[in-house]
Amino acid sequence: MICLNLGKCLVSVEVFRSERKSMVLTLDSQGGPELKIPNSCSLKEAHRFLEKNQGWLGERLRQKFSQSTRQNKYVDCGRVGFLGKLYKLRLVDSRKLIGISDDILFLKRPSKECSAKIQRLVVDWYRSEMESCIPERIKRINQYFGDSIVPRSVKYRKMKSSYGNCSSSGVITLNVMLMKAGFKNIDYVIAHELCHLRCWSHDFEFYSLLKSVMPDWKVRARNLEKDF
Repeated sequence: MICLNLGKCLVSVEVFRSERKSMVLTLDSQGGPELKIPNSCSLKEAHRFLEKNQGWLGERLRQKFSQSTRQNKYVDCGRVGFLGKLYKLRLVDSRKLIGISDDILFLKRPSKECSAKIQRLVVDWYRSEMESCIPERIKRINQYFGDSIVPRSVKYRKMKSSYGNCSSSGVITLNVMLMKAGFKNIDYVIAHELCHLRCWSHDFEFYSLLKSVMPDWKVRARNLEKDF
C-alpha cells in the first residue's frame, strides 16, 4: 500500500504486482484506488507515477465523495448515517424530542421544510455530537504518543473533500461528516492529525509514528474510504 497526499487529504492506494508491462491506476468496485504495476517496478517508481496522476485520482475521489454524501436522504423519513449505522430521519415540532431513539433520529422541524434546510439540521447535529464526544477521544489517543504535545485547538466544520487537517500552528480541524463513520475509523483520522503535530510531512518518520500508536491504521483508512 502507498499513501498519497492529495492536498489536505491522505489517500491509501492498494498496490498489486503482476506480469504486466505497464502501470495502471483504477478504482475498485467500492471506489478505493488501486495501482497495478509490473513485478520489476519499485515502490519509488510507483509513487512517482501516482504523483503524476494525482490530478486524475483527486477528481475521481471527489466524485465518489460527492456521491457518498448524497447517501444521506435529507427528507422526512429519509435515511441518515451516524457512527456506522443508518437511521430513519423524522422531523418533529418539539425540541424535547431531539435525539436518537431505537433506529430513528428525531430533529426539530425547520421553518421551511426543504432538503437544504434539513441538511443544515443534520450537519449542525453532527457538529453538536462531535463537540460532545470527540474531545475525550482526542485526549485519550494523544496520550499514546507519550509526550506533552497537545493541539492548540480543535475545530469542527463541514469540509468538501477532506477528513480533517492540521495547521502549522497546531490547530486541528475535523470534518463533521465523519460522524457518519464508526468510532474506530474516526479514531484513525484523529491519530493521523495528531501525528502532524509531531511530523509535518507524510514521510517515513510520519508513518512510523502513526503505526506505533495505531498498528492497524491502514485497515481503518480503507474502511473509512468505504464508509465515507
